[in-house]
Amino acid sequence: ILRAQGELEQAHLSIEKAININPNVANYHFNLGLIFIGLKLLSKAIISLEKAILINPNLIEAHLNLFSIYMDLSNLKEAELSIKNAIKLDPNSSVAHFNLSRIYIELGKDYEAESSVKKAISIQPLFPQAYNNLGIILKSLDKPLEAEISTRKAIELKKDYVEAYYNLGNILR
Repeated sequence: ILRAQGELEQAHLSIEKAININPNVANYHFNLGLIFIGLKLLSKAIISLEKAILINPNLIEAHLNLFSIYMDLSNLKEAELSIKNAIKLDPNSSVAHFNLSRIYIELGKDYEAESSVKKAISIQPLFPQAYNNLGIILKSLDKPLEAEISTRKAIELKKDYVEAYYNLGNILR
């Protein structure tokens, strides 16, 4: 509740007390990790999320949050490991497949990125960000017509999608 109200320091102290009483509850460490993310203390967030995973390896949200932190830190190797662990836990997570495609884009692995983002779309057909990224990937693969169709689909799904309009302009130029 305190974290939701923006009282991160008080939430941090309360969860630390809970961890001192019972250090074997994954959700305590997970929530502490989220607080550290909110406080921009990413190295501490990583430690807390990793402790949560040690206690409960099936805590997919912890893997997804680690992915986000590692992407923010440009640590693509760890980001890829985190997101692949999330996919192992939930092979039908459109978000996880989408995020894997983001890593492949950063690594210049366009064919792998295309495959991952298409998997995300097959799981969640109404995913505008996935269609937009597919458009970017297809443009990079020199498939401008397919890129245009995909980007227009993103705009159809999200009428105010500024980034998709921008990408469409790049595809059409």
